[in-house]
Amino acid sequence: CAICPRISNDSGDYLMGVGMNQKEVSDNAGSPIQDTEREALTSSSMRQDEAHVSGAYDYLYGIGMCARYGCIAAHIRAMGRHKILDLGCGIGSLRSYLDAGVLYHGIDIAPSAVLRAQSNFPDVAGTSFECVDIRGLAGREQTYDCVVWAGIGHAYGRTGGEDIVGWREVLDLANDLLLPGG
Repeated sequence: CAICPRISNDSGDYLMGVGMNQKEVSDNAGSPIQDTEREALTSSSMRQDEAHVSGAYDYLYGIGMCARYGCIAAHIRAMGRHKILDLGCGIGSLRSYLDAGVLYHGIDIAPSAVLRAQSNFPDVAGTSFECVDIRGLAGREQTYDCVVWAGIGHAYGRTGGEDIVGWREVLDLANDLLLPGG
């Protein structure tokens, strides 16, 4: 797609711009991952790395997500934000949509996702990725003018699922990392 940034994997295949069916995604072995298994993998904070390795998140890298990332980036641009913390960044897809001068730090609890993100953006100035839960950022001096938390609330509670106490904890920690007015 001409408007979608492209990220290539180790094989040189383009991940963005390739449509994938959200109902059935193939894992690395070519076996389909059905909705129930994908849901079980992606909704558990303890299984996030397994979810990334198995392909349960592959639907996020297809053309169907261009509008989502584009809207988030447009909002960041419209708000004049330049220092972004992306919670649950996955393979860093949002970074492709942000302006070059934006400082971007993506965090994810899945080591395999962070490694892919780092390999997708090895030489992009002001871009970093870290394998850490937001709770691991508590007390750091880093501050951001924007925190993106898009589509990962189901896995950020302490118990997974509808854990409103865990969600509130994450929101409080994110707020602590924001600059005034962020």
